[in-house]
Amino acid sequence: MKKSIFSIAMITASIATAQASTGFYAGGTIGQARDSMSGLSKSSDTDYSLLAGYQFDRYFSVEGNYADYGKLTDYLGNSAKNSSWGIYAVGYLPIPSISDSFSLYGKLGLADAHTSTDLNGSANRNHLAYGAGVQYAISSNVDLRAGYDRVSVGNGTSIAQSNINSYSIGAIYRF
Repeated sequence: MKKSIFSIAMITASIATAQASTGFYAGGTIGQARDSMSGLSKSSDTDYSLLAGYQFDRYFSVEGNYADYGKLTDYLGNSAKNSSWGIYAVGYLPIPSISDSFSLYGKLGLADAHTSTDLNGSANRNHLAYGAGVQYAISSNVDLRAGYDRVSVGNGTSIAQSNINSYSIGAIYRF
């Protein structure tokens, strides 16, 4: 009888934990964007992103975001502004050996990047984008994130192709 009660309690706790990490969430990040292109006098700027998603279970969510990577400048004084819209599949790996609140995450998806320049007009690029990081649940509704994201910008014809690497911190709120 004691084993049955213990088993039921463990199953109930597992279901409650899985239920707690599902549903809609929204948040934002702020960080530093760096352009991989050489020949820039200002190759980094403050970036931010706004995000929203739905977490299906403890291990998987779908997330959309808007990111503004700031303004970069070459040695001649020409500037470029980069931003993107993206949709990602996000996988989580809980780290119970550290704490039940910690998890690693990785994301893979598509980003529609927009670049506008003083000199060559503008260009759009749809390309594979990815990221990774660590997430810590400070409460049942609020998680903190630290991560890395990479998105390709430029079209290779009128505007040179390069990669934006973003290092950021942020928070999400679960509804």
